[in-house]
Amino acid sequence: MFLLRTKIKQMLRYLPTQWTYLMLLAMGLSGCASREDILPLEVMIPLVLEMHLAEASIEHTQKDRQSALDIQRTLEDSIFRRYGVSDSLYVRSLHYYAVHPDAFQTLYAAVLDSLDARLKQTNVAN
Repeated sequence: MFLLRTKIKQMLRYLPTQWTYLMLLAMGLSGCASREDILPLEVMIPLVLEMHLAEASIEHTQKDRQSALDIQRTLEDSIFRRYGVSDSLYVRSLHYYAVHPDAFQTLYAAVLDSLDARLKQTNVAN
């Protein structure tokens, strides 16, 4: 649990930089999704949270890049199946939120609140 707390703190510290990269990537993608073609916030918030937690756990435990990529893909597929979404729908939805700054801010504010709540819950448990 200590390692998870440490990784969450690191993610929170570097998130503004990650937002910048994500925004640039999203702006570079072609096409524009309509509101009907994307996942609602109620689905995106826990989905994005799980994706970040999975990535953080892989980054912390895997030193071999290829193994990390294989494990990450397996975890992502598992998360997508659990939520009943395709990777293309997730990417399209993430793109939509990234090019709509108010929606993106709402999404990541909720993700950060969830991460913070988990961190506090972990602190209380220990």
